[in-house]
Amino acid sequence: MKRLPQLIALLMAALLAGCALSPQQVTIAPQLAPADSNIGAGRSVRVVVEDRRESPVIGHRGGVYADTSNITAANDIGQALARAAEQKLRSMGFAVVSGFAPADSELRVVVDTLSYQHPDKAAVGYDVELLSVLGAEVQRSEQRYEGRYRVKTSRHFFNSPSAPHNEKLINEVLAETLERLFADAKLQAFMLR
Repeated sequence: MKRLPQLIALLMAALLAGCALSPQQVTIAPQLAPADSNIGAGRSVRVVVEDRRESPVIGHRGGVYADTSNITAANDIGQALARAAEQKLRSMGFAVVSGFAPADSELRVVVDTLSYQHPDKAAVGYDVELLSVLGAEVQRSEQRYEGRYRVKTSRHFFNSPSAPHNEKLINEVLAETLERLFADAKLQAFMLR
């Protein structure tokens, strides 16, 4: 009978440990579809990506200790998005330049928001809400164009997603946001002037 309180304490500790989720690191590498037209016709463009998020934490996986179940990037988000944007622009027929080389236009992609939320509202299973907000600032001579692109999606799972699964989700929402940016007809027309 004296062992009963110890057994209960041990079971409670095991239960709480089961509710704790470990932190995850994800590699940012959004995959964009190649363009089906050569609209750039060799015009030169420089790509700059600026990460203006307030925190490097993408989100929290939830659990008892939500503050320790962070999701962060394993690589530099700015460099990863720059590579994806440059590849897309090349497929559109633009000549991507780097450094201080002269360019017809400069495309600045601004990472305003990249968030992963686990709202505690699912009666059964695990809900995830992802939000990506990117800005585009195109400078061409003395003229400027600005756009803002937002993608929000929700998913439901039976269990907490693994790191590879979360990596896939985060890259998909970033890719969809970048695709919206490059599909913006006004942005394209501005870059083709």
